[in-house]
Amino acid sequence: MNKLDKASLGALCICAVLNGCGVTPVKFDELSCPRPVKFARQQLEKQDVIIAETYFEKFVRGNLDPIKDDQAFRVYSQILKDQGVQDYFACRAVRSGYIVTQAQAKYINSKIDFMKTTPTPGQYVEWELKNPFPGPQSRLIVTNQVLKFLPSQDAAETFLLNDSDNPIRFQVSELPQGFYLPYKAGLVEPGQKFRLTVVRTSDSVALVADPNPRFTITTEGYGPLSVYIEVVK
Repeated sequence: MNKLDKASLGALCICAVLNGCGVTPVKFDELSCPRPVKFARQQLEKQDVIIAETYFEKFVRGNLDPIKDDQAFRVYSQILKDQGVQDYFACRAVRSGYIVTQAQAKYINSKIDFMKTTPTPGQYVEWELKNPFPGPQSRLIVTNQVLKFLPSQDAAETFLLNDSDNPIRFQVSELPQGFYLPYKAGLVEPGQKFRLTVVRTSDSVALVADPNPRFTITTEGYGPLSVYIEVVK
């Protein structure tokens, strides 16, 4: 399959700025993708936005289960009806490294068009079977995206699994106050697991300020991954 050239990449991303014959007001995100202001004004709960971010890679690469991941399926069915959001998602898919070939670009554009029809879970599964994601689905997988701390528990762990043919470097950032991680960067070899152990050092005030504490795992070419922290009282 042919990789996206600079012209094609620009054409796919520039549509996030221009909407029809006019210009949609935007704010640029951390990937320099123009995020439509209208997206922030939609009637979405904060948790819905978190769900959309958490399941983004699964949605783009055709791994979303509309039954098991029903909340994410509902959110995508709602927000992708807006043209500005459609273009924004296409841009993020490219710049996150999930879409790297012409065939994959065609796939995500077709999928976004399909979501505008508000499909049922059954129709969505049928569409995915007829339109599989083209190419290998190499990625870094977080085995546990919610770390739960019981009252007497001082540490919780997750694993990073490299499901690709190449080594993947990662870096951890935005760890909430009151939590400690011995290794904040590393290299995961193909087919290997890397253990991340998060230690609770105190009853963090961050848990009071943020009802959804989390930290971010940044990887080379695979986009940011989020891991959430839950303290059971």
